[in-house]
Amino acid sequence: MSKREEMHNQSSVHHPYGWLDRPEPDFQVEYVLNISPRLQGVKPFQGMRCDFRYEGENVNYMIYPEILDDNGNIILDKETPIKNKGVANMWIFGDKKYHEERIKEGINGFWMIGSEILANVKIIKLFF
Repeated sequence: MSKREEMHNQSSVHHPYGWLDRPEPDFQVEYVLNISPRLQGVKPFQGMRCDFRYEGENVNYMIYPEILDDNGNIILDKETPIKNKGVANMWIFGDKKYHEERIKEGINGFWMIGSEILANVKIIKLFF
């Protein structure tokens, strides 16, 4: 059994998005958890599918985070608690060209669950 197959069989293991035939993420953010009162009890975890929203907009986009540890490595254990602030790779799962024209270092945004804020984010690095 390959390492990939072995990891796929472990439900508490995050499967890095880089395995999706994409060599690197689209951009990177610094995040600070800012969990909306309506989301109290929600425990963020690696592999969560929260959406991305640009500051000043009311539209969510399918751009998902992949949390990094203090050494810049992807956290693979889904049960590892997510720190209140840190760095995450971001992967666009939609109209990539649309976002490539908009995303710039320094732009602020949010991780969203529906209409509720999970975290404030700031774009710190582009990979395209």
